[in-house]
Amino acid sequence: TYTHYDFDLETLKDTDVSLNTNYLAVPPELLEKLKPLALNITSNLNSPFEKLSAIEDYLRNNYKYDLNYTRAPTGIDPVEWFLFHSKKGVCTHFNSAFVLLARSIGFPARLVAGYLINPSVEYQIVKPKQRHAYAEVLFENLGWITFDATAPCNCYKKAGTPTLKIVYPSQGAYISSSKITIAGEAYGFYKNAELYVNHTGFSLTFWDGDFAFDNSTYTQDGELTIEVSISDAAGNNASDSVKFTVDNTPPKVFISFPSNGTSIASPTIYVNGTIQELNKGDVEPSINDTRFTLAYWNASTGAFSFINQTNISGEVNVEVSFVDLAGNVGSNVVSFTVKSEVSPSTHIPTQTNITSCSSNMALKGSALYVEGSVFDANGNPVSNLNVVIYIAKDKSGVITPIGTGKVVDGYFNITCYISKEINVGDYLIIAETIGDDRYEGSRSDPPLKVLAETVVELSSPDRVIMGRGFTVNGTLKEKLSGQPIVNETVCITINSKSYLLTTDNQGGIIISNVTLWQPGNYTVTLAFNGSDYYLSGSCSKELRVLAITISPTTNETFIRGEPASISGRVYAEDMPLDFESLTIKFDENTTFKAQTNSDGYFNITFNVPESQTLGETSMEYLLEYYSVKKTQKIKVMARTIVRCMNANTLKPEEPLNITASLTDNLNQPVANTTVKLEFSLRGENETFEKATNNNGVAEIFNVTIPKDFSGNLTYTATFEGNAFYLPSFYEGSINVISASPNTNMLLFLFAGLPIPVVIISAYIWRKKKATHEASVEPEKGEVGATPKLERSKLSIEFPQIHSPFPLVWGVEEPLEVKISLNDPSNHPISSAIVKLNVDKLGEKKLKTSEDGKGEATYIFNEKGTYKINASFKEDGKEDEITADAEVRIVDYKEEVVKLFNSFYMSAKEKFKEVGDEMTPREMQSTLMSQVPQVKHKSLDAIISIFEVADYSLHPVTRKEYEQMYLSINEFWS
Repeated sequence: TYTHYDFDLETLKDTDVSLNTNYLAVPPELLEKLKPLALNITSNLNSPFEKLSAIEDYLRNNYKYDLNYTRAPTGIDPVEWFLFHSKKGVCTHFNSAFVLLARSIGFPARLVAGYLINPSVEYQIVKPKQRHAYAEVLFENLGWITFDATAPCNCYKKAGTPTLKIVYPSQGAYISSSKITIAGEAYGFYKNAELYVNHTGFSLTFWDGDFAFDNSTYTQDGELTIEVSISDAAGNNASDSVKFTVDNTPPKVFISFPSNGTSIASPTIYVNGTIQELNKGDVEPSINDTRFTLAYWNASTGAFSFINQTNISGEVNVEVSFVDLAGNVGSNVVSFTVKSEVSPSTHIPTQTNITSCSSNMALKGSALYVEGSVFDANGNPVSNLNVVIYIAKDKSGVITPIGTGKVVDGYFNITCYISKEINVGDYLIIAETIGDDRYEGSRSDPPLKVLAETVVELSSPDRVIMGRGFTVNGTLKEKLSGQPIVNETVCITINSKSYLLTTDNQGGIIISNVTLWQPGNYTVTLAFNGSDYYLSGSCSKELRVLAITISPTTNETFIRGEPASISGRVYAEDMPLDFESLTIKFDENTTFKAQTNSDGYFNITFNVPESQTLGETSMEYLLEYYSVKKTQKIKVMARTIVRCMNANTLKPEEPLNITASLTDNLNQPVANTTVKLEFSLRGENETFEKATNNNGVAEIFNVTIPKDFSGNLTYTATFEGNAFYLPSFYEGSINVISASPNTNMLLFLFAGLPIPVVIISAYIWRKKKATHEASVEPEKGEVGATPKLERSKLSIEFPQIHSPFPLVWGVEEPLEVKISLNDPSNHPISSAIVKLNVDKLGEKKLKTSEDGKGEATYIFNEKGTYKINASFKEDGKEDEITADAEVRIVDYKEEVVKLFNSFYMSAKEKFKEVGDEMTPREMQSTLMSQVPQVKHKSLDAIISIFEVADYSLHPVTRKEYEQMYLSINEFWS
């Protein structure tokens, strides 16, 4: 207990603070910042209490309570950070600021830690989350006065799932009280939340994150289920229920023997009776006389018997008490006299016999019916004597009472109870007749075997994978007491195989590494056949052995000379085979080893040899230990390249001759295959087909250009693929120009030939006094050039950017830029000075080498498009020879995402099945049913690379960018 003093406002205003200097310290670096603020807050106020209240109100009204406050950076005091920067915090920030502001103007203050409780509630649960910091100021003659500058907050609105929990009473509790409180906590709700209870006899008495309902009317005895529910305006709701028992009725204790005023002559004294109480549980009755101990107690019937442990004589007063589960107490008192000396002449001898005792066997925890007779020495039946039935290991051993009754007309029939705590074994069952003032006592003691029922428990998995070891556990226990049964033989049978085992000192058995190789349904049985003192028992459980499945996800088409991913999963239904070794054979000649991961997946990569025979072959996946294999058909194909040769420009009425060649990835001719040419002339489509010869060449097209046609003529040469070769195509164009006297030169372009680097060239020709400008077709709109006659040739090259990739490079990656300078005869010009200018990076002067080359390396730190210009001025010439290029600098991760988004939009346009809300994998699944299988590998690469770029933190390099670019091109080819 403690005493709390409340002072009225006038007393506080009229009292000065103490001059205790122990609570005035402020760090010097903070004092110069805090004192002006404190003086400004308290200006025009007189008493210390008013000034302190003003500081308290200022902090409450101008700062925000926020559990997600930002911590002060290194080097800045947390109070300074709170007051002048973040203006957000928790109770320690508010009241630390209050203490230092108060001290800065001479008021002794301190920070105090405690718990925030509701002072109006008699019963409440205080939890760690109610920890709170507040401030105190020392006033003269009043002591420490509390201030709390913490801003108001919804302190019980927390992140996470809204939850309600009843914490009192506990489930299954027993309560004895006229006042019943249902208490708990609810968090994750807003302050407008409403609580409800399903019982009209209870009303809400407290709600502030914690809640309490009290009964408003008397609650009758019995079992009660209370449900509390909550909901708020945001739609959050929750509920919880508790079942408990109200018991305000004390137990009733009846003593049946001895009765009040009785005289007892026997040295053995029993105090027998019954207890009437519904909620006894495992509680036992007690007696106030230490000379007696509890000899018998049957919780189900309430029967009890106490027996004396020492000799007793004289007047005896005993009280038998019982406390029920709710704490209610009941008792009864009896007074009787025990005679120490009895004259033999006053006692008539008796003879007790047990005539029936359930076949002399009894089960622990069960009833035992004992019948018998009591006659005197003359053979006359005896009545009204008490008979106590008990068991003992031998005649001189400890006796354990199991029942009591009375003799009526020479016979007794007593229902006894064998406690579940008694050990099994051989006993004597003893019927003892208690003598009185007239009769002597007597007994009968035939043998009795106490047995126990057993419980067999079996633990084994519901499912196992074929060939994988598993464990079977079991226990053998007594049914009622739960005591382990040790050193007994049990039998485990799995299908038709049996294992004999002996229980350990915990009654347990275990078999490890049991292995079943055939999939199917099995029955596991643990059986105990019984023994001298234990009845038999058994337990069975169904077990399913799962077959192993190898499911390859390897693309069924391999490309000769390119990497191939061999992948798949090994599992049994939904259970992965983790960390298993596989042997993988390709084409009977190549063998790989792979291991599954924790989810059963495997993935290895190998390069398909350039010597690999084209056509169908097989891939075999083998789990040698399990003798499980899977064969997959694989088709090995080769990429092809279509190249076309034609005149770059033509005049009307000149014949159009196009020669197409088809080679494979080894640059070997592909013979006897059809190449198709399609072109459009004045809106009409023309198609020609011709087979390649043994050299892979098809000289297939000879078309005359109409007289009145001019402009750009485009065409496509296509190889549609076959069983061994992948499709490919070539797009070309021819410029048809009107006849001109100055047009006397034909330029031939051998398009599509392999180029190691991307080259941007500017040509300038000059022929005597006449000048003719020819245009060179820019590559994908990125490169332009203007040719003139009889001038040197200057070009810009990017050795790291190979065909067919556009001029795209990564940010902060070194990029090599080379220039090449040749004279009109295409001989290199050495020792020439070429200016190389790059946007934002300035100009460099390069001196050409003997082969007419020069080079420089640039690193671009920012994304964007950069123009690169090379210029060379020949001696005696006014004009400069120039070459230009544009390079786009990107973040490869972003560029991969852009490529995917473009691919996604194209797929939506071409395939109506692709929807707006599809995930990448959903789109992949849809497209796989729409496109040939040969495109599945490139589609999987597109999706996988995008997922790495968009969903993971893994770096994306040029390797992934190029793979993405090629995969998209391959998909659309």
